[in-house]
Amino acid sequence: ELKRLDLDGGAVLSLAPVSGSRGGTWSKGGVILYTPSYLAGLMRVPASGGTPVPVTTLDATRESTHRWPQMLPDGNHFIYLAAQHEDPIGTSAIWYASLAGGAPRKLFGSPSSAVFAAGRLLFVRDSTLMAHCRSALISMFWLSMGYSRL
Repeated sequence: ELKRLDLDGGAVLSLAPVSGSRGGTWSKGGVILYTPSYLAGLMRVPASGGTPVPVTTLDATRESTHRWPQMLPDGNHFIYLAAQHEDPIGTSAIWYASLAGGAPRKLFGSPSSAVFAAGRLLFVRDSTLMAHCRSALISMFWLSMGYSRL
């Protein structure tokens, strides 16, 4: 079960059922984005409690899981790993999406999750830590994050 605990005291708040979750992230706007199970798309729920709603939908032709979401600094956009369990190395990719809706956009293929830190998108490829700084492939991502110089 997805639960929230205020560190300065108070009761534990149950937010949503989960089974084999594969990560979660909390936006500065008070939205928790999480994976309810290893065979599911991403869901969102208010940190104060409420009804969970889908944020991403699996495309069964190419994926069987969405996992390891990370909110981006703007509090509205996020990245996540999508993969097909039958061929995780050949199908895994980092995707970019918005809590406001719209179609997610594939950034690049990657068998590992990615994190955004210090203005870079970090991920592992062939046992090497990679850092995307400026690339035509992800220029849309950087522009949405407020970076004007690509």
